[in-house]
Amino acid sequence: MSEGLPQLVMHRPHLDDLPPLILPTGYQLRWFEDGDEAGWCEVTELAFEWDSGQADFETMMRSDSAYSPDRIKVVLTTQGQIVATASCWSGARFGEDHRSLHYVATHPEHRKR
Repeated sequence: MSEGLPQLVMHRPHLDDLPPLILPTGYQLRWFEDGDEAGWCEVTELAFEWDSGQADFETMMRSDSAYSPDRIKVVLTTQGQIVATASCWSGARFGEDHRSLHYVATHPEHRKR
């Protein structure tokens, strides 16, 4: 693996022919909104087993030139708790122009649903 490249890059050349999304009862899907930063950090810390405070939305997401809230999805419970997230990065990353999945994370208590 080349120096500075991520361990894993999930790549899809297009978003055609995606299967329909069916969420379990009690969950909803929406785009990231202002105010979701703390929930995003909590989910990524739990999913990746990071120390509390290790996730920093400003430096990990918002400060990146590829950041756009309309490329971040969050899954919430009906009570409004963010329990999963996935992002699509678009642009020149890791030496090539492409779209890739980024920070796919699920709260451990909500996995396999």
